[in-house]
Amino acid sequence: MSGPHADPVGITRRSLLRALGAGAGLATVAGIAGCAPSVQPHDVNAGGGLTDDDGVETFAFTTWMMGETASRPLVQPSLDAYQASTGVTIETPSLPYADFLRQLVLQVQGGQTAGPVQLDITWLSVLGTMGAALDLAPLAEGTDYTDQALALGRYKGRQIGLPWTSGAIGLLGNSDLLDKAGIREQPETIDDFEAALVELKGAGQGVVPYAAMTKVAQLKDVVVWMWTFGSPVVENGRITVGDDASVEALTWYKKLYDTGLIGKDIDRADARALFGQEMVALYDDVVSARTLVAPNAKDPKIGDKLVAWKRPVRDAGDTPQSMAWGHAIAIIGGGPGEYAAGRFVKHVTSDPDNALDYFERAGYPPVTETALTDKRFTKDRFASEFATRITETAQADPLWQFPKSAQIYETLAQQVQAILIGDTTPKEGLATARERMQKLVT
Repeated sequence: MSGPHADPVGITRRSLLRALGAGAGLATVAGIAGCAPSVQPHDVNAGGGLTDDDGVETFAFTTWMMGETASRPLVQPSLDAYQASTGVTIETPSLPYADFLRQLVLQVQGGQTAGPVQLDITWLSVLGTMGAALDLAPLAEGTDYTDQALALGRYKGRQIGLPWTSGAIGLLGNSDLLDKAGIREQPETIDDFEAALVELKGAGQGVVPYAAMTKVAQLKDVVVWMWTFGSPVVENGRITVGDDASVEALTWYKKLYDTGLIGKDIDRADARALFGQEMVALYDDVVSARTLVAPNAKDPKIGDKLVAWKRPVRDAGDTPQSMAWGHAIAIIGGGPGEYAAGRFVKHVTSDPDNALDYFERAGYPPVTETALTDKRFTKDRFASEFATRITETAQADPLWQFPKSAQIYETLAQQVQAILIGDTTPKEGLATARERMQKLVT
């Protein structure tokens, strides 16, 4: 049974500002609420500016990548080629990634930003709540974006972002360690997976069979295992953590913890470092793991040993679960050049040659069927396997829809940690989590 995933629920402007207050400072947010002009100076659903050419051929593309020394060369060639071929002028204001969302909200509320903006998909609900982003559905028509990728840019029935790259956090393995343990086939079910972990532990040499996330900061990964056991986590705007399926998932997860089949006190950085030293057989990461595990790796060619696994399922025939990850581009309405901006956004996200050039430079997978089936992509064994085994069935994080998602996750993680160390039972701990998480939703 694949876990159902809820549609986003309504979020008020007041709740958005209240949530941002945790990061921006209450005084700042109060100033935004009291002084900012409306963020909906026109009908963002009309789409007229995207389909009617106003003759303006200059627009701004706001990103974090163009402000980073390492990332700028990955994006600049796409912009240069597009400007050369079309004659448009693309300005490139940048905001630091660590403070991007807060600064973007301030600028949008102040009417200081219009045009395309790069977004982490976790931020789409915030922009959707503000009502400032154009509905890009007209641009998506006739383009072969994958259903999974296109869904990442959708909020409450509106296509407020087009996918730029789409991936997921999935299960990765070291092929050498798996072979040495005699594991030749990927396990399909949870029982098969647990048996494989036992085999890996029995192989000795101090290898951690599965470096699952067990530090509070990244215990959110447990949500994917709750999905695997059949819990929706969120349903119709209400937290369902504590249902029978999530309790079953945590009971299983704690068993792995207690028997040493998963590592203790591990986060993503720890797992990457241990994987690089070939002391971890399996862990969860994104497709760019090849470059992330390489620093200080025991074997300079560690990336060649990476294999992507479908996440095991509770019952044979279920859909493997994974958490979606990616970047999208939205267009803030209200400024000139919307038509030119729309043409650019469609091109940079869907043109196969551009997408494949970007993939070869940056390692970010494309989002259209044409590019994903092109030999320039499929010849990359690991990236291609990751796309078909992990990304293809990825789902959006069920808690991203809530402005206080960070606090909600922290609340869940605290209770999961208490369960793992034996301070409470899965049933009691998740019941407490549900009650506290729901208070942060409403």
